[in-house]
Amino acid sequence: NWVRSGIPAAEVIRSATGEAAGALGLAHRIGTIVPGKDADLLLVEGNPLDDLSNLRKVVAIVANGELISGPSAD
Repeated sequence: NWVRSGIPAAEVIRSATGEAAGALGLAHRIGTIVPGKDADLLLVEGNPLDDLSNLRKVVAIVANGELISGPSAD
C-alpha cells in the first residue's frame, strides 16, 4: 500500500491520473481537470485525500462530460 509506505494520498492520485496519462502519451487529452480536456470524472463520497478507500464509494461517473452513472443518470 503506497500510503502505508509514506506516500501522500495526493501523490498516489496524481500518479494514477496525470502521471499515468503522461506515460501513455495522452496527457494532452486526459489526466487533469483543465479546459479542453476530456471530462472523465469519478465523484465519490468522502475525501480521497483523507482516505483513499473513499475512491470505492462511487456516487457518480462522468465520461466525456456526460453523466453515465449516478442519481440523475438512472
